[in-house]
Amino acid sequence: MFNVVWLKKDLRLHDHAALAKAVESQLPTLVLFILEDDWLHQDDFANRHWRFAYECLIDIGKRLNSKTKILHVLQGDPSIIFSELLRHHGCFNLLSHQETGNAFTYSRDKKIKTFCKSNAIAWSELPQFAVLRGLKSRVKWNDEWNRFMSEPQHEVKLNEFVPFHLDSQIKVRFKLSKHPNKELNIQAGGEKEALNLWENFLVFRYKNYSRHISKPRESRESCSRLSPHLTWGSISIRKLIQDLKKNRTTSRSLQNFKSRLHWHCHFIQKLESEPRIEFENQNSAYNEIRNTINEEWLEKWKTGHTGIPMVDACMRCVVHTGYLNFRMRAMLISFWTQHLWQPWQPAAIHLARQFTDYEPGIHYSQIQMQSGTVGYHTIRVYNPIKQALDHDPDATFIKQWLPELQHLPTDLAISPWKINEMEQLLYSFNLGVDYPKPIINPDVSGKIASQQLHLFKNQEQTKREAKRIMTIHLVPKNKKGQPND
Repeated sequence: MFNVVWLKKDLRLHDHAALAKAVESQLPTLVLFILEDDWLHQDDFANRHWRFAYECLIDIGKRLNSKTKILHVLQGDPSIIFSELLRHHGCFNLLSHQETGNAFTYSRDKKIKTFCKSNAIAWSELPQFAVLRGLKSRVKWNDEWNRFMSEPQHEVKLNEFVPFHLDSQIKVRFKLSKHPNKELNIQAGGEKEALNLWENFLVFRYKNYSRHISKPRESRESCSRLSPHLTWGSISIRKLIQDLKKNRTTSRSLQNFKSRLHWHCHFIQKLESEPRIEFENQNSAYNEIRNTINEEWLEKWKTGHTGIPMVDACMRCVVHTGYLNFRMRAMLISFWTQHLWQPWQPAAIHLARQFTDYEPGIHYSQIQMQSGTVGYHTIRVYNPIKQALDHDPDATFIKQWLPELQHLPTDLAISPWKINEMEQLLYSFNLGVDYPKPIINPDVSGKIASQQLHLFKNQEQTKREAKRIMTIHLVPKNKKGQPND
């Protein structure tokens, strides 16, 4: 008998429940990551996701394999690889974290569960976050969140690890062949990188967190930048919460950051409780609207050529770097679904491929919330001109990502359609040639969208659905006043 610790999105050595449990058993242990061929062909897959995970694995391998040679990275179908392990080595215990992913990972896990049951293999799925399976109500969810975050962190005693020696035939047959391409502008992965970022944030970067959180340029420095590390598990959310508790700084910024960590699990719980929101409107009343896709607009939105500078700058930025702050993500979705009145699904897939920190639970919950398809949230239609004036008033961010607007004065860089013929000659700028004319007037389209969404929100069918959704997902405020949504 031996253990297989199946690494998925828990790519760290500290506070790792499955690794700790395997060590405590004193059985020989194989630590295994499987690059799934089917994952590489998913619509929401991008090289940058695999690149980040790959760097996390390199970081783990440097610490594990220097002495024990216990980390193996194989490529193939997990059910086939586990079958081969069973055939070559006999029965084993399978340990992993409990994953709330998308339909692909859910289907794969169901397949593995069937395999384990058929072969008398004990599969221990251990919680990675404060996300509960089979949850019917959120009444006591805050208590569970606090309980999980207060539990001691799992100590992995690597000096007590008993390595398992994998059959060479399996190594050869399932040898890793798909290595990620380099993307120089994407955040680096790895537990070491995550810990450095966290220490750096706690020492001084947090000071401007609240002030800069909505600003597309400054947020890149003042936010924690830990979101891809939380997605891939290269740092434990419990560690962050407990470190914040130890920190004696009574900082509003750190309190705001802690509340975001609370929201992290809250939104993942939504997908766990209602997986269909990956594909369908959470509130079925909205099935009647936005069912036609304008392919020309989709291409312009995806490539940053809508003629609305703040929208285009944000899109080009996230395509190039894999990162964009929360407010600008919301604005991109709002522009696509509300101003352009388009269905959210194609936008969700495109942005999933851009975000290095793509976390399905957060992603689809937020997409629906910003699209206004839930039915009980305040309707927010982001005006991209106002967002630029509020958060990039000197157009520094816009000009960085839209160099064609570099020589225009600030007001025209934010709203280039206002340029007159004399100014076009003065600045050697030809609207419609050097930069596209806007595909819509956001002042007009925003008002129309707001009216339409409020109309649907007030319908009886929408209210009934909203009540059903609230019963499942609404979290009562706790004594500290943490938001319920």
